Amino acid sequence: MTEPLLDDPVRAVRIKTARTLAAAPVAGMDAARRARFEAAFADYVAAQQANANRPEARINLGLFWIDRGEPEKAEAEYRAATKLQPDFAPAWLNLADLYRAQGREAGAENALMQGLQQAPANADLSHALGLLKARLGLREEALRLLRLAAEQQPDNPRYAYVYVVALNDTGRPAQARAVLKSALVRFPHHAELQQIAALLRTDKAD
Repeated sequence: MTEPLLDDPVRAVRIKTARTLAAAPVAGMDAARRARFEAAFADYVAAQQANANRPEARINLGLFWIDRGEPEKAEAEYRAATKLQPDFAPAWLNLADLYRAQGREAGAENALMQGLQQAPANADLSHALGLLKARLGLREEALRLLRLAAEQQPDNPRYAYVYVVALNDTGRPAQARAVLKSALVRFPHHAELQQIAALLRTDKAD
């Protein structure tokens, strides 16, 4: 079991365990057990705050607070990370994910657009914004961003796959096949690319 490691004599082990157990529902625990968990959580927070001048530590805290069910604190940490290093893409991505989980698509869109202003060559931001545009039904904008992500990170087969699917779904099968052909040269054994290749061959045959 993981829980006994909360009492490990090595602080690093206790901190790692606290992070692993961050989603534990302490409200239903007896007082002694709850105190153990809360002490470990406080230790984890203190360890991250010792590096509060680094955006990575802020992201760690944000993810921790998400697991603890405190999204307001998570948002504050992600915002702090964007201020520490405006071109740090994970901060904007996590902030957008938080907003999306809350049903705040406009907030997610704004976060991703701000991120791209700071890191315009970041494929992860382009891809995330492309998916958001697709959810909003903005097909042309989505295609542009998904294409951009695939071009910005040509060694990522997932981005190539999503772009191929988007092309096919928007009635551009010929373009989809062309992009797919190029992707398969780079990733001949990628399962998802192989699956969409089979689908496109079937559609063409029909």
